[in-house]
Amino acid sequence: MALNIQSFYDDFNTAITDTGQNIIVKYWSTTSGTTVAYSGSDYDEPYFLSASGTTVSGLGMFQPVSGKLGGGEFKYLEAGIIKYNDQKLFTHGSLTLQSNSLITDSNGSVWKVLNEPGVAEWSVLGSVIYKSSFVRLINGSLNVI
Repeated sequence: MALNIQSFYDDFNTAITDTGQNIIVKYWSTTSGTTVAYSGSDYDEPYFLSASGTTVSGLGMFQPVSGKLGGGEFKYLEAGIIKYNDQKLFTHGSLTLQSNSLITDSNGSVWKVLNEPGVAEWSVLGSVIYKSSFVRLINGSLNVI
């Protein structure tokens, strides 16, 4: 029986369409010396994401960190890399997602992708089906890195 990559895409697409929400992803070049200039006068203004960089949109599915003993997330919790109030974000494989990304969800909340452990890509036969990362609510803070 041959693997059908399209069926993996379709299954994930169904899951994320049924349970996900619209998100906007903002990311910047990570070249040395890059600075990000924010246009908002108040840190809590949602339009500060209009800063220079690249913006893409798509669907994202947020899930709470479970922290089950022996689970993949537990080692990150134990090491203090993630916290119980962080979320795990799943996106389509075609959506650009980097460690320096900021995510705005459909409620207007802004999340940052945690640098560690970074963005994981889940592939089948060389095709990225979906990506996952841990994200943290930044509550208006501009500490993005």
